[in-house]
Amino acid sequence: MLAHNTRITELVLGNPKPHVDHNGVDAAGCEVIVGGLLKNSAVRRCEMCMRCESVASNAVKDEGCKFVGLLVEKAVNLEVISVGGNGITDEGVKVIAKALKGNSTLKKLHLCIAKRKRVGGNSIGNEGVIELGDALSSNNSLEELTLCIYFLDD
Repeated sequence: MLAHNTRITELVLGNPKPHVDHNGVDAAGCEVIVGGLLKNSAVRRCEMCMRCESVASNAVKDEGCKFVGLLVEKAVNLEVISVGGNGITDEGVKVIAKALKGNSTLKKLHLCIAKRKRVGGNSIGNEGVIELGDALSSNNSLEELTLCIYFLDD
């Protein structure tokens, strides 16, 4: 259905109720969603995270980042991808950063859930931030990178 729908321009896969847990999109669900998005030329924004402050978002985790990376690499129509609060660590961010190097259309990448630490957020540390910085040196399209939840070493 998503692959053939040309009216949907924004896909939001988060529970909009404050302080309610995730809706359960895991790596397998992410694979299905990404498969549909890669065939859809209308969707410009994909959010697999919350729009409000809540406990957790989904469960894409590092395993699902290979699909998020594929989306970043191949979906030329997408301008915004949000995967905050999905339990992503440095390993998952490395996959996304690698794909970001070759992307020329993505304008915004959000990897957080709120401006303060929350349970179930992404745990992106030094390694992930360094990989993202490296990717930005060869990416000229990204205008906004949001890293609200991160854990840097001293």
